[in-house]
Amino acid sequence: MGVTQWELSTERLRILPMRIEDAEPWHHCRAAAPFDPLRRSILETIQAVEEMVRRPAVDSPGWQQFSLLDQAGRFAGDLGIRFSDPDLQ
Repeated sequence: MGVTQWELSTERLRILPMRIEDAEPWHHCRAAAPFDPLRRSILETIQAVEEMVRRPAVDSPGWQQFSLLDQAGRFAGDLGIRFSDPDLQ
């Protein structure tokens, strides 16, 4: 297993910051989820990913989605990480 510039690779999986080409499969995956159905349009999903790609750094404050790709490079899921200070109340 190795980590290179925000990419983690294992024998079966690659985890990397979400890319524009992952927006459509991410949208369809989330829209079909029974536990958290997505309520935004495909255009809104693409715009959200475009905003993530323009971030000054992957780990800048806010949410960042990471794509989970199988060995063939197909989208298999996602992972969200919030790079912000916790809201302590």
